[in-house]
Amino acid sequence: MDEEAEPGLYSLAVPVRDFKREVVAALQVVGPKTRLAARRELCASALVSWGKWLESTMGQGLPQALA
Repeated sequence: MDEEAEPGLYSLAVPVRDFKREVVAALQVVGPKTRLAARRELCASALVSWGKWLESTMGQGLPQALA
């Protein structure tokens, strides 16, 4: 989200699914746009990695090492 809830804030999020593939949680990174916008790709990659790890602990597969 780009300043949707609050001017100057920026956020990225990913869903976390359980063994039935239903969304049961989400991971989100929120911070000042001046700091996060430039790190968008890095933050998105980290969110996806941690989201996959969390899903693996809920029956989505075997845990894999985070890159």
